[in-house]
Amino acid sequence: MNTLTSISNASSIANQWKLLHTLQGHIDGITAVSVADNGYTAVSGSWDAMVNVWNIISGQLELTFSDNSSGVLSIATFPDGQKAVSVGRDKVLKIWDLTSGQLLRTLIGHNDWVQAVSVELNGKTAISGGWDNNVKYWNLDTGQAIKTLYGHKDAVRGVAISLDGTLGLSASADNIIILWNLVNGDIIRTFTEHAGAVTSVAFAPDGKTFISGSWDETIKLWDITSDKAIYTLTGHVDTVRAVAISHDGFTAISGGWDKTVRLWDLARGQLITVLEGHEKEVNTVAFTPNDTMALSGSRDCTVKVWKR
Repeated sequence: MNTLTSISNASSIANQWKLLHTLQGHIDGITAVSVADNGYTAVSGSWDAMVNVWNIISGQLELTFSDNSSGVLSIATFPDGQKAVSVGRDKVLKIWDLTSGQLLRTLIGHNDWVQAVSVELNGKTAISGGWDNNVKYWNLDTGQAIKTLYGHKDAVRGVAISLDGTLGLSASADNIIILWNLVNGDIIRTFTEHAGAVTSVAFAPDGKTFISGSWDETIKLWDITSDKAIYTLTGHVDTVRAVAISHDGFTAISGGWDKTVRLWDLARGQLITVLEGHEKEVNTVAFTPNDTMALSGSRDCTVKVWKR
């Protein structure tokens, strides 16, 4: 494994990223943000138990509704941008109509807080991870759990599902990442190089590599065929709480409890730029489908929209 110290890239790419909007509407820390495939609809969730629907081009709040829980911990939009699924401390998954705020379905199965959720590209299946140490694979049409995946010894903090829906990733407070075969429920491989709780994972578009963020303040790039990291990205000076990969697969974004958002060149393993402006910890990040904008959500109660 190669450990690459972050190198600031002073190219025009770094200078292109600017703050477009600061979205205000939540009254407690932002825990989750997701962008629909239409490229202009984003959804945010917060400890205030509210779900906000935004037009990120105009920066306008289009809809707000209560999750009727004690806090939203993760949210994922469906590809059509018409629905989203939220999870939180009430131990369930909730599917929402984003045009009306109507609750369409409640998925029951976890026995503790549900920390993370990821929806497959076709919007038919999803995986979730909870403080009950389990990962669940769901049929979103029926609302039934297809499988419960056992393997972690502590809370599952992050999940991801491959574009074709056959592979899943789970990141846990037990410092371990597990790659799952969602077809048969088997563990394909475990990844154990992080020195702290793993908070987030994200597949590359080709499904052959992924990244992870951790309490150990690092981001690691992995090949799914090896349990050894390709390289480690350093630069954050506190927990890396969120990671995502651009839709073209070239760039990663990370959000940390050091209040910064960082963009990384995945081919070179180098830092592109640091985006500053949040006043408190950054808990969630996302790219738009065309990769020209990125979003970050923070405990400062704001979502920031960055544009290049």
